Amino acid sequence: RRSLAAPALIVVGVLARVGRLMMDVRGLRTAEARIRAGEAALEEAQRLAQLGSWSWDLRSGEMTWSRELYRVLGLSLEEQNASFDMFQRLLHPDDRQRVLELLEQARAAATGFECEHRVVRPDGTVRVLQTRAEVHVDGARGPVNLAGTAQDVTDLVRAQQAAQRLAAIVQSSSDAIYSLAPDRTVTTWNAGAERLLGRPAADMLGHPITSLWPPEQLEGNSSRFERALAGEVITDFESVRLHRDGTRVAVTVTWSPIKDDAGAITGVSVIARDITHRQQLEEQLVRQALNDPLTGLANRALFTDRLEHALARGRRPEVSVAILLIDLDGFKDINDSLGHDAGDDLLTIAGMRLQGHARPGDTVARL
Repeated sequence: RRSLAAPALIVVGVLARVGRLMMDVRGLRTAEARIRAGEAALEEAQRLAQLGSWSWDLRSGEMTWSRELYRVLGLSLEEQNASFDMFQRLLHPDDRQRVLELLEQARAAATGFECEHRVVRPDGTVRVLQTRAEVHVDGARGPVNLAGTAQDVTDLVRAQQAAQRLAAIVQSSSDAIYSLAPDRTVTTWNAGAERLLGRPAADMLGHPITSLWPPEQLEGNSSRFERALAGEVITDFESVRLHRDGTRVAVTVTWSPIKDDAGAITGVSVIARDITHRQQLEEQLVRQALNDPLTGLANRALFTDRLEHALARGRRPEVSVAILLIDLDGFKDINDSLGHDAGDDLLTIAGMRLQGHARPGDTVARL
């Protein structure tokens, strides 16, 4: 019986060890699968963030790069090996010395660093990288490894530069450019608005824009604001804004909706351009075309136009029209004896006196 039991115990022991070994193998495979999944997830995260990682052995000089760093640098993983010499060659000539000095300082002081620099890919394109590094120290051996990340921030930097250029244009514009929140409070206010309306940004930011609207235009401006807030663009609308000193400034106003990245309207942008000078020129041209330059009275063209309208109204039974023709006797003698300047003064005074006795609907003209 004992001779038969011993082999059985041996077999049972072997099977138990095999079972444990198989469990260990399955556990190892599961762990490996998890590691591969983690590596794949990390690589995908780096790809989405355009964030590559690197490691530099300070003793051997050997460098390793992640797959994403190869892509960021425009290199082929199969054709080119990671090396410090390769990294130096890719650095932009204007940034190379600064980056190499930072690396050397990190090695000497065992401290990390962060910097923004450019690289030139093999195809000649320039990309901007945000590089971060940390130094690993091994006790008495000192710094042994420098590891970090390099993220391609080219698109972000270009967007920031574009925003800065736009901000500079807005600030330097002679037009009043400002933005409004949905509740009509001012959210931005450029230097042009300060000059045109005499109100510094500190007095306007966070305050309602309605303080700049004349009372008789409050309803119309409110309507245009709501239309812009609903997505409509309203261009070159002639209006008036109130200066800080109380005077009225003639402007053309453009209202535009402000949208976020998702397309939702978050406010209204307003551009107001001073047209005071233009209106003055227009009024001057009208006066020159319709008024006598000496007396300011209506000229023959304006008189004829108003006479035609008066005669048309005079056809109605309840309307009568009167025309009075006045001649200044002895006017030639004044010109001949006292000079043309005196004659001009006489005409001007006579015109003013006649105009002073005319009713609002009457016309006094010099023919």
